[in-house]
Amino acid sequence: MDIVIFGRVSTMIQDYDRQVNELTAICKQKGWNVCAVFTEKISGAKKNVERKELNNMVAYIKERHIDKVLVTELSRLGRDTLQILQVIEMLNSLKVSLYIQNFSIETLNDDGEINAMSQFLITILAEIARMERKTIRE
Repeated sequence: MDIVIFGRVSTMIQDYDRQVNELTAICKQKGWNVCAVFTEKISGAKKNVERKELNNMVAYIKERHIDKVLVTELSRLGRDTLQILQVIEMLNSLKVSLYIQNFSIETLNDDGEINAMSQFLITILAEIARMERKTIRE
């Protein structure tokens, strides 16, 4: 199983080492092959087109056969509901599952079909991530 790890923090003084280390440990435990790690220090509220490393990850996935993208939590993918859902839709179209560690959910079933229950949960979690950002800013 070929995996890409994605980590994000919002500010330059934060680091994403914990995210990468936790996801790497999961991959080792499950015998998954980590093909690449993409990390960025940028607000999750930015539009996808403004996020260089997110776009680098998407380009990488399109060029190679990747089975899963791992994030520690959905808010690492972003804090804007629409932007998050656009990334997931693109992953789904490429038959790449998004694995969200803190809830142990994936966007695709083992047969590569969309997991309807996880899609429902992700929509709710994406909106919670957006609301958390609003609360943090206030």
